[in-house]
Amino acid sequence: MDPQGGRRASESTACQRMPPSNRLRFNRTNSEVTVTQVQQPIPSQMHRRLSAEEEAVRRASQGASNHHKSTQKNVLALREVNGVSKPARGRRSPSPKLVSSRRSTPEVSNLTLETMPPPSSSLYEPAIPIDRWVGRFRPTSGRRGLRIWKHATSQPPISAASLSELEAACILNNPKLRHDINFDRELHFRPNLDGERGRAKLQIADDYWTALEVELELYTFMATDSRGAEFRAQPDYYHNMYRFERRIPTMFSAAKEIIVSLNEKSEMPGIQETMDVSFMMQQIHRGIFDLTPLASYMEVLLKAHCAPMRDAWVEKTCELMKHGWQTLNVKSVVSGFKELFGLLEAMKLDIANHQIRHLRPMLLDSTVGFEQAFFKLRLDKSSRDPMDVKLARKWYNNGEHLFDVDTPRSLVGAHFEHFLTRFLHSLVKPHTARHAPALPETFKLDIERLVTLRADIHTMVYNTICLRALAQLINQLRRTSTHHHRATKYLQDVLPVIVGRGANAARWVAMSGNIAVELVRAATGDFPADLYAAPVQPLKSPFGLSYDSLTNSLETYLQKALKEDSSQFELAVTAQLSALSERVTELVEDHRKYSAQDLVNAFVPRPTFTWVMDSKRIKKPSAPLASIPTEPQDLLEDAAKRAAHISILHWRVWADLVYVAQDYDDEEDDE
Repeated sequence: MDPQGGRRASESTACQRMPPSNRLRFNRTNSEVTVTQVQQPIPSQMHRRLSAEEEAVRRASQGASNHHKSTQKNVLALREVNGVSKPARGRRSPSPKLVSSRRSTPEVSNLTLETMPPPSSSLYEPAIPIDRWVGRFRPTSGRRGLRIWKHATSQPPISAASLSELEAACILNNPKLRHDINFDRELHFRPNLDGERGRAKLQIADDYWTALEVELELYTFMATDSRGAEFRAQPDYYHNMYRFERRIPTMFSAAKEIIVSLNEKSEMPGIQETMDVSFMMQQIHRGIFDLTPLASYMEVLLKAHCAPMRDAWVEKTCELMKHGWQTLNVKSVVSGFKELFGLLEAMKLDIANHQIRHLRPMLLDSTVGFEQAFFKLRLDKSSRDPMDVKLARKWYNNGEHLFDVDTPRSLVGAHFEHFLTRFLHSLVKPHTARHAPALPETFKLDIERLVTLRADIHTMVYNTICLRALAQLINQLRRTSTHHHRATKYLQDVLPVIVGRGANAARWVAMSGNIAVELVRAATGDFPADLYAAPVQPLKSPFGLSYDSLTNSLETYLQKALKEDSSQFELAVTAQLSALSERVTELVEDHRKYSAQDLVNAFVPRPTFTWVMDSKRIKKPSAPLASIPTEPQDLLEDAAKRAAHISILHWRVWADLVYVAQDYDDEEDDE
């Protein structure tokens, strides 16, 4: 007789009084617990109509049972193939054990999953795969939204890491910022959304907020939608919900980290308690999270620390979150979070820009000393990022010297004059094999300013070529000097409109046809004369040629003359370099002993606009037209001041480090 037979009979009677899901058999043998679920028919008196959720559970259980039975058949067939006999009837075959790492937890064996749903464990896949549930879900953004949800970044576009350069320590140790402050009276931080990289950042940010909107809609679908009832009925519902946490926890954490950095230590306990991310996620999983109190708390907290001009932005942000949460409008909630991160970024920028204004005098006075100490470390060959200045020494020593090589080193003026000649020659001349080489790495901190300055100087060269062509045409037409003056003024005004500011040679050559048309109009007087002087009778047929023929001949001439390898361009560059060198030398002689602050006052123009950051974007009002230099003498004066400022500051930093350093001469002699 089976010693367990009587106990099984009593358990069978007791199980019929228990609900089907609780009919389990417990067998204890040598500290092992055997759990077997007994499948019993439902008594007739318990038959009733199942609810929708119970029906979903029953179907899911039957699916799991059928899957388990087919798995058992496959295992038995595999045993027969491998020569393992089928266990005899009435004897229980041993099953694999799931051994826990905790000694206090008993080992579980013989776990039968005939009617039980899958356990909540990463070792098992859910009865219904997650992708299948996501496939049933259709967000408002459609399939594109689902693709973005799967592939978009999980980190918000604004975080404490991306704003780390705004800290005071980073400002004080940023050589680029400390150098740029010498050339900009209103230097400040702003979101860098310019160019191709800026457009890429905006696209990444848009994809993130779209993915967050889809994620919130997915949470709502799984928690409240009738089609998600079967998903909610699974015992591992909360475990599966964690698989949808791609952005919400990181978003809360990022916002909390930025808010903590904006507040004082005395307010940390309240922030930690109110913005407990793990606790908020538990509330979201159970459908009891309420965003309204959190939005009200942040409204009070942010208003206490932001500038008064940001109060309206704070109110708008919190109102979007409250309204979206109360009306179940996911798009409004996401818009509120988007505004929140933009507001936090603006607050960090306000603090950083205030620190720059406060530290500006100290940063200017210590420019030379800081840069010398910074680059002296990089000149050490054992440093992590060594800087090779051999090319800089070679660049400085090449070319025609303005002083004898045996001149004592104390004559710094002669050395600086030689440096100035090399600098202007490399700046103005085209960087080709037959002309001056590019500027060395010592100009790294000024590269953006030099590119712009070089483009402006070459614009003056192109203007000179066009004005010379106009002068020759007017002389051949025998027009008066008054007309020559008006035509020159008209052409100077229209050329920037045709090619734009800072255009390169390729752009000028491409627009040579339009320039030729305006040249003919200016020479013949066929332009709105009321803007320049009294009307002039235009010539109907100059030289007996049609306008088209004259325009075509001028276009052919300009296409050749505007190229950098043409003789006309070489003549114009030489003339421009001579005029620029003369004016820069005068400015350097007058200002070379000025302090850094005095150099800024003498060479840096005052801004004609202010930066304003609102909840949408950065706005930059256009400067008045009168403040933009258009006359040749004004363009030359502006370029000369910029070149003199760069050269004076550069020489102060690098003269003793590289150009006239005796130790580098000794090293080169040893080599």
